[in-house]
Amino acid sequence: MRFLLTTHGILPVISAVLSFIMVMYFIFKAKKSGLFICYVLCQTLVFVWSLGYAFELMAQEYSSKIIFMKINYFSICFLSLGWLVFCNLFVENRSFFKKKNIIPAVAIPIINYLVVLTNDYHKIFKSSIDDSGGRQVYFWIIVFVTYVYIFLGVLALTRKYSKLSRNVKVQTIVLILAVTIPIISNFLSVTHIVRLNYDLTPVSFSLTMLLVAIATFRYRFLDLVPIARRDIVEKMNDAVLVFNINNKVIDWNSAFLSNILIDGDIIKDMDINDVLVKIERISSGAIYGKFMEEVAGGKPSIISTEITLLKPSRKTYHVKLHSVLDKHGEMLAKALTFTDITLYKGMMDELNDKNIELNAMNDELAKYAATVEELAIAKERNRFAHDVHDTLGHTMTLLISILEVANITYRSDMDTTGDKLREALKISKEGLKELRRSINGLRPEMLSSNSIITSLKNLFSDFRLSGVEIDFTSEGIEPNDISRYSDIIYRVCQEALTNSVKHGKAKNVNIILRFDIKMIKLFILDDGVGCGKIIKGFGLTGMEERLKPVNGKIMYGSDGESGFNLRVEIPLN
Repeated sequence: MRFLLTTHGILPVISAVLSFIMVMYFIFKAKKSGLFICYVLCQTLVFVWSLGYAFELMAQEYSSKIIFMKINYFSICFLSLGWLVFCNLFVENRSFFKKKNIIPAVAIPIINYLVVLTNDYHKIFKSSIDDSGGRQVYFWIIVFVTYVYIFLGVLALTRKYSKLSRNVKVQTIVLILAVTIPIISNFLSVTHIVRLNYDLTPVSFSLTMLLVAIATFRYRFLDLVPIARRDIVEKMNDAVLVFNINNKVIDWNSAFLSNILIDGDIIKDMDINDVLVKIERISSGAIYGKFMEEVAGGKPSIISTEITLLKPSRKTYHVKLHSVLDKHGEMLAKALTFTDITLYKGMMDELNDKNIELNAMNDELAKYAATVEELAIAKERNRFAHDVHDTLGHTMTLLISILEVANITYRSDMDTTGDKLREALKISKEGLKELRRSINGLRPEMLSSNSIITSLKNLFSDFRLSGVEIDFTSEGIEPNDISRYSDIIYRVCQEALTNSVKHGKAKNVNIILRFDIKMIKLFILDDGVGCGKIIKGFGLTGMEERLKPVNGKIMYGSDGESGFNLRVEIPLN
């Protein structure tokens, strides 16, 4: 291959060198991302176009010109596709990259380039592949497809333009200009409106892309973070309202319009105080005054409050003020975030209601516990009173009877008197011991170490010392759980005998204890003084209360002249 450097080839060479430097700089210095990779590919195509065009102009052989011309058309066919992909990446149009869209978009440039490569066989692109050949229909198809791709890319940018922040809008305008200038140059060259001996399109592409590259690294141009941040804010569930240091509203997200200002009022450039007044009109109460002052103030501040809005549905929001600062700590703007805490407030209100109910229940429980304590004390007091009554009554009755005998015999029979006094002393000691056991809540000592039958026989032996005759009969077999009833039976017998001796002056008492399969029956009959009208005293009442816990029954009576009888029935569970 032979080449000759001409003045026409200098500009494409310079364009190729610039493109190559930018490509290398991007590869080694730039932060890698999908957008930058696509930009580098576009810049590489511009480099290939410029280099191929330069060699085409400087080539001295026809075959060499044809090779480099085909290389040029590779860039021409695919550069518009690279631009279209770049624009959709820039605006994050995910639908473009679905198979049904991306496959045809890629297939068309491939077909176009294959037509260029095979032109010698069909001549539908040019009658001759070099510039001397007439342009055929497919040449204009390729031009048309290129312009359509460029237009679709620009359309994607402009459709997103209204939703972008100010900085990103500037980037969008620069990108549109960067592709418009080379396209105008190409249009003038293709239509021969301006006749030149060479195509300025690759050179203009290279220069505009150089300006974009400078802006990229000098001002963080093509940084997707602002777009990503905007999309993140837009998709937030929290409503966001942004206003500048002059308290003029500059931005908001869709959640703010749909949940806070539902009437669709235009709030662009509205004073933040006016916006808060509008919000206050649909709230259940006035906005906290201190919060309003901090919002309108010119100093960085972080403060929050709660408001309840009545429209479109009753909701409670946690409203927080944020200050946006630059790297020097100077305030750039402020933002209000509205976080829906309706569910949280509802749960807190429900929790407070439950706490109130719980406190009321605790009060009732405390009252109930106090009542139970009082009842327990009363029950223990009654138990103690009955035990003391039974023990002291039994002891004192025996002592009185024995001492009466001793009082009669001390003059005539000192030996008998001595025996009676010793018996009285023994009964006194046993009575004192039983009294102490009652104070400690213990069962009678006899029941602790003996069966109910043995304990009753020992009890009857003590009473016989007073001069009363006791005839005791037991029938049946003691149940396995007799210990549950033995204290009741013992105390009933003790009180009944005490009453027979003390009140009835009885000389003979018959006692029958019968154990049936389902019932314990106790019969007590004496021959003492009868009573026409029975006055229930502490003793009979104590018997009834002892029987209640085991569902026992007591029946008693007298014929009014002589004798007293008592019957007890205790069901066995």
